[in-house]
Amino acid sequence: MWKKSFGVIAMAGCVGAAALGGNGCSSSSDANPNDAGTDAKPRPDGGDTDGAVACKPADVSAFTPRWQPPGVTPGACSAAQIDAFVTACFVTASTPSTCDTFRKANAACDKCVVTRSDAAKLGVIVVPPTGLPTFNIAGCLAITAGDLSAGSCGAKEQGIEQCVETACADNCPIPTSDVASDPEISDAIDAFDNCENDAAANGCTAFDTAAAGCVPDLVDSGPSSKCIVDRNDPNHDTILAKNLMEVICGGAAADGGGDAAPDAPADAADGGG
Repeated sequence: MWKKSFGVIAMAGCVGAAALGGNGCSSSSDANPNDAGTDAKPRPDGGDTDGAVACKPADVSAFTPRWQPPGVTPGACSAAQIDAFVTACFVTASTPSTCDTFRKANAACDKCVVTRSDAAKLGVIVVPPTGLPTFNIAGCLAITAGDLSAGSCGAKEQGIEQCVETACADNCPIPTSDVASDPEISDAIDAFDNCENDAAANGCTAFDTAAAGCVPDLVDSGPSSKCIVDRNDPNHDTILAKNLMEVICGGAAADGGGDAAPDAPADAADGGG
C-alpha cells in the first residue's frame, strides 16, 4: 500500500503551524490560531487515553475527489526567503512570533506558500477550516512530473489524501493545546494517522491503488524525489518545507521576481495576527 505520502505537518514544537493556521497541537502537529479552541469530540468507540485511542474511518463510498492543481508562482520566494521562512517557522528554535513576523514582512512569498484548503490552486501549506495543516505533496508531484492535469499522478495522490481526510476528519479530531496535554494531542495524532491507514486499506482502496501505481516510480526515478521525505526523519518538516517551497514558489520569475507584489497573506492562515 502506498503510504506516508499523506502530508500532515508534524512541526517541531508546533510552532510553525501555530502561526500558519490550523487547529490543534502543541508539540507534534499544529496549534490553535484562529478557532478559540474547542474540546475534542468524544471518540466513537469511547476509547481511553492510554496510547493512541482507536477511531474508525467514516463511510466514504460516495466520495469523489476534486483536483486542485498547485498554484505555481516562480520567483514568489527567493532562495534567501525560503531559507528564512524555514528558520522562522519550521525548526525547533522557531516561535509563533518569529513565524508571524516573517510572514507579514514577506507577503507575496507567504501568499504562494500558505493557502486555504478550498482555494482553486494550492500552495505549499494547505490549511483546512479544522484539523491539521498539510504539505502539498500532490502539487509537488504534478509539477516535477510536468503534468498538472486532472489525470496526473499528482491528482491521483491528491485523491487518496482527500479520501482519507474525509474519512477521518470528523471521527478522529485533534484537540487544541488549550484543552489537552501534549501526550493527549500526540495520542490523538497517532489515532488520526492509524485511521488514515485504515481508510487507505479499506474505503479509499481504489484511490490508494491509483497513487501506488505511479508515485513510487516518480520518486525513485528522480524527478519527484524532492516531494517525499521519510516521515521518521527527525528533520522531516524542515526538509520537506524547503523542498516544496523551491518547487512551487522558488525559481526565477519572468520579471526578476522576489517579494515585490503587494499581496497579503491568506487571512485564514495568518493566525489572525
